[in-house]
Amino acid sequence: MRRPGKEPRARHALAFAVVAVAACSGPKPPVAVAGPEQIVTVGQLVQLDGSGSHDPSGKPITFEWTFVQLPSDSHATLNAFAADGSTAVNPSFPADVGGDYVNTWSSR
Repeated sequence: MRRPGKEPRARHALAFAVVAVAACSGPKPPVAVAGPEQIVTVGQLVQLDGSGSHDPSGKPITFEWTFVQLPSDSHATLNAFAADGSTAVNPSFPADVGGDYVNTWSSR
């Protein structure tokens, strides 16, 4: 039974979205492709994908990933670094509770 004024909490599934922001690095800004929105189950590892991004000038792209929204009771942390210490193109995080997880990445 639902109590008035209380929204039901997601227990088994969550929505996930990514917003990409490309900072202009020359005459043509990088093309930011952050991958599709995903719906996953709680406990699943979410894999982000910036590999479709590129710089029309041929310059290397640096990825700076951040959470801009997490469910209030989430303790998820973004694994945004590759094994060599560089910023990962495809970071991941655990979807630890139901709700919306919104990440952004900027390229420079």
